[in-house]
Amino acid sequence: MANAFSVSKYDPFARLLHWLVVLLLAAQYVVAWTMPEIHRGTQPVGLIAIHLTLGVSIIAVMVVRLLWRVLRKEPGVV
Repeated sequence: MANAFSVSKYDPFARLLHWLVVLLLAAQYVVAWTMPEIHRGTQPVGLIAIHLTLGVSIIAVMVVRLLWRVLRKEPGVV
C-alpha cells in the first residue's frame, strides 16, 4: 500500500526526456546506417555532421535526464 507521499508514475518531463532519447537514438541509427564509409581525414559534412550532432544531442539529453532523476523521487512499485 502506497503512502500519501509516494509518486505513482514518472512526471511528464521525465517521460518527455525518455522518448526524446528514444527518437534521437532511432534517428542516429538511421543516419549511421545510410552514412558513407569514414576514413581518416573524412570531413564532417552532410550525414557525418548530422550523425555527430545527434550524438552530442543524445549525450546532452541524457545528462539532463540523469540530473532530473537525481533531483526527483523515483515512483513507487505499483
